[in-house]
Amino acid sequence: MIDPRGAYGTYDGTTHGDDLYDWAKLAHDLYFGYNAMVADVPHNEIVKSIFVAKLREHDLPMNDILDGGIVLLASCIPLHSDDEKRQLRFANRVKEYLDNEE
Repeated sequence: MIDPRGAYGTYDGTTHGDDLYDWAKLAHDLYFGYNAMVADVPHNEIVKSIFVAKLREHDLPMNDILDGGIVLLASCIPLHSDDEKRQLRFANRVKEYLDNEE
């Protein structure tokens, strides 16, 4: 999906792909709303609910995927030093997730 490592079709990378990372990267945006926070607009809750439904439908490890997604979101905070308000939106979302243990 996103991670180019491992064997995908005729491509054979030098390391193993990481499906969990790919799902966590999707959670970073689809569940936690990275793009919405960057644009400072409300997160689309329909997208979030569809993402959760797909995780459940395919019996994927939701807690691991969401925990990975929040780590990815937290890792973006220093990368957005050009906008302190955006950094604060990220930090608040990370804190909210950790406080509520969704």
